[in-house]
Amino acid sequence: MALRSEGADLVFAMIDGGREGVSRACRETGLRQIGNVLDWVERDPHVFVASAVADSGYGVLQAIEAFASGRLAQGTKVTYGLESAESVRLVMSEALARAHGDVIEMWRQKLLAGDVLASEEYDGPELSIPF
Repeated sequence: MALRSEGADLVFAMIDGGREGVSRACRETGLRQIGNVLDWVERDPHVFVASAVADSGYGVLQAIEAFASGRLAQGTKVTYGLESAESVRLVMSEALARAHGDVIEMWRQKLLAGDVLASEEYDGPELSIPF
């Protein structure tokens, strides 16, 4: 696997349908993975050390409840993020949580407080994969 030969020991893959192929390559090379959307740590703990879980159903449920109770303010925007663990959270393996959970929580709190801002752009080097 090109990532492993380049020195990577961890990969974050947002590839949905191709996940099984990446997970198989990770098992074969010892590379660990961070997943997204679902709790991949629970689904495949031998490969995944963390998963960025996002439950889009939470926002839908909140909108339905607001509508049903007459609280829905049309034309407004509601954003859910780290402040709402039901909606967005990082699931970590036990080993990762023991080793780095406190530091990760500290950075989560800094993001929530606005002390640091997450960049939405990346202009660093990319891995070149020969096809």
